[in-house]
Amino acid sequence: MSALGSDECPLRVAIVGSGPSGFYAAESLYKAEIPLRLDMFDRLPTPFGLVRGGVAPDHPKIKTVTKIYDRIAAHEGFQFFGNVFIGRDIAVGGFDDVPLAEHIHPGLTTIHQPIHEAGQRVTQIILRKISGQSVEDCTALITPELIIRASSGPRRS
Repeated sequence: MSALGSDECPLRVAIVGSGPSGFYAAESLYKAEIPLRLDMFDRLPTPFGLVRGGVAPDHPKIKTVTKIYDRIAAHEGFQFFGNVFIGRDIAVGGFDDVPLAEHIHPGLTTIHQPIHEAGQRVTQIILRKISGQSVEDCTALITPELIIRASSGPRRS
């Protein structure tokens, strides 16, 4: 099996949003000089976010930053997908059910891990070990929970 980030198995990355922050994230990934395939998604049909459509006509110099974005997009393995909506066209999921996940738009589907329960169970095992008891029969099975929100699309019945 090839290592992730090798020529045989390039790192696959998706960036949501094609404005300045999306392109700066892409640039940072390319600077790492590891083989990767990068897909960039935006709800607008064209890339560059407000740099393309939100800069006043009397500030043309600001728009020259798109030349940098063009160079980033010219990398082998880069693909742009416009007019894509999270939850409608693609599903996005997160990990650890961070509090912000339910407040962003659309709400982020995540996996909730019961970390307090896991911490309690591990503490019990450590205390057994410290007191000289056997821990060979100790199993810490923690069940995660899928928290479904709008980022994974409408709920199916």
